[in-house]
Amino acid sequence: MGSHLFCPVMEKQGHGHIIATDSTAGFKVFPSFAVYSATKFAVKALMEGVRQEEQQKNIKTTLIYPGTTATDLYKTIPDQKAREAEHSLQHGDRVLQAEDIAKMVVFAIDTPDHVSLNELNVRPTLQEP
Repeated sequence: MGSHLFCPVMEKQGHGHIIATDSTAGFKVFPSFAVYSATKFAVKALMEGVRQEEQQKNIKTTLIYPGTTATDLYKTIPDQKAREAEHSLQHGDRVLQAEDIAKMVVFAIDTPDHVSLNELNVRPTLQEP
């Protein structure tokens, strides 16, 4: 994850905030997405480990889980049927945009020093669980 590179700097300055993005695919496994979901579960485990190791040093962590977001992810899916389904899903009229996630990052950054927003699950209003 690279936290060994930047945590010493944050520790020296007496505070810090690590923000990472993951995916709601880390909550549920879908057919043809098992490996993708596994990597998302791993991000959660890594960030929780960093949170536990660094919280006493005044370093906050926030993990943002975007739901369906307009990206090029579908291009990496080898199964044609799954790729087409993901493309349709990501290019609907009610998906998250990069700007939506950026606003969540700003929201997390703007929390008071004594508040730690560890996880933020962000989905389009109409997205199924």
